[in-house]
Amino acid sequence: MKKKLLTVLLFSVSIFIFSQSTGLPWSTTDSGSRVLRVMGGTDFKFLTNWQDGAVTTLPLNEGYDPLNAYNPSTGEFVVPEDGLYNIKSRVRLQVGKGEFNGDGGMFSTGYSIDNNTEPEGNTGANDTRVIRGTFISGFPNYYDSQSHATIWLKAGQKIKLIFYARGTANMADHNKVSIIRDACYLRINKMQ
Repeated sequence: MKKKLLTVLLFSVSIFIFSQSTGLPWSTTDSGSRVLRVMGGTDFKFLTNWQDGAVTTLPLNEGYDPLNAYNPSTGEFVVPEDGLYNIKSRVRLQVGKGEFNGDGGMFSTGYSIDNNTEPEGNTGANDTRVIRGTFISGFPNYYDSQSHATIWLKAGQKIKLIFYARGTANMADHNKVSIIRDACYLRINKMQ
């Protein structure tokens, strides 16, 4: 009896997990509901590729874009059809060694929808406090900022992965602060 109940329960859970209104399973690879996966690129350097206090788009290399809706040169994804979309990303900020002095800066990531450039008002906003000189010897000195949003979007709306840094020069020497794009990604799934 217990074995039969467990089998029925597991089967019911798998139906719940793999069923959506689209009838497609949630994508862990590039299939099903996945509409975009982009990642990688050369490092973005502070003062070369971005300035302190400016909202900056982070374009990534095209990976999986079956609808041809992403422009890797602008970092812009154009929503192909109305629906509920799940958006997930990671942006990695690399900072060099520095003498601890309690100073630092703020690093924020999120999504710009239709060119919204409000640093604290963008969708999926995530803020990370970066303090100069806080690192563990022998370990990489970086900060990962992950953003996540599930949002209803209309066809034609434009999404960009963005970041914003304040007090960047206080995080470490300016030539040691960069975005490691090979560790960054943007994934979008259409839920409904």
